[in-house]
Amino acid sequence: MEEQVKKKKKFKLFDTQREGKGIKKEDVLKLKPNLRGFFTYLRRDFSRLITVNLFLLFGNFPLIFAILAFSGVGNVSYSAPNDALLSTLQGVAANEGMSAATASLFNIAGLHVTLHAPTVTTYVLYALSALVIFTFGFVSVGTTYIIRNMLMGEPVFMFSDFKYAIKRNWKQGLVMGILDVLFLFFLFADFIILFTNSADAFAGLFLGVIVVLLILYLFMRPYLYLQLITFDLKIFKIFKNALIFAILGFKRNIMAFLGAILLFVIAIFMIFGLYGILIPVGLALTVLFLPAMLGYMSVYAAYFKIKEIMIDPHVPQEKNELDDIKPIAVDRG
Repeated sequence: MEEQVKKKKKFKLFDTQREGKGIKKEDVLKLKPNLRGFFTYLRRDFSRLITVNLFLLFGNFPLIFAILAFSGVGNVSYSAPNDALLSTLQGVAANEGMSAATASLFNIAGLHVTLHAPTVTTYVLYALSALVIFTFGFVSVGTTYIIRNMLMGEPVFMFSDFKYAIKRNWKQGLVMGILDVLFLFFLFADFIILFTNSADAFAGLFLGVIVVLLILYLFMRPYLYLQLITFDLKIFKIFKNALIFAILGFKRNIMAFLGAILLFVIAIFMIFGLYGILIPVGLALTVLFLPAMLGYMSVYAAYFKIKEIMIDPHVPQEKNELDDIKPIAVDRG
């Protein structure tokens, strides 16, 4: 018996189904959902965010194929002149002779460099990475459900809660994930295209519009998945409400947005700054925490605004009022 107790204590760290320790639910309900409260919540939930991060990384495994393609796996290498000016200089030398100036330019432009060209393998990797359109919604639903329950002070059982949320909301989760990926892809693609052509006044105007739309949609995203797992609403209604919440919760949304920028700056500094001394630490923190931290901040910003407007006004004050209440939506939590 004593040996079983010792083994249980020994492997307690790896028991992902046990209820996480922290402050009591009664104490959670007393916390104000402001910036100071955020760090209290984060201190309690920080260790569990590693598991959330693993769901985000491995659940969206098709992105690994995109990383491989971007890193040059499957590309073919070849040597070519450093500058396209070489062919022009060759024509000048053939017609006018090789002057000293032409010879100098000829030598500079004629230097060969190693270039890389995509192959069929590269395009296959990109095609496989597109499968993320089918996994993104499921993973977002599962992780949002877990983070929401953390903030509510509910017991969290990582794997079972993740599976439960996906099983209960898989139809809307699939549709929402497809729409989410498409919106993000086209908004970011438009931003990159217009940014590279922003010298044109017309393109600069559209770039400003795209930036506003992109930020607005990033504000909307956490409200989309929170409504999906909490209420029985149609997709169109969820998007409509999310747009309203993105405006009503502007202060909270902008704080989460600035926090995300700060995290990216810290990660970039640790990876590329200080002559590469902190590269291992920066990569480890980025892989283990960054996606989950971004999700945690966005859900923290969004959940309490939804609670204030859509949940609290419809919670009965006394038990005997329950039969007279007709909530605006069904709580799925």
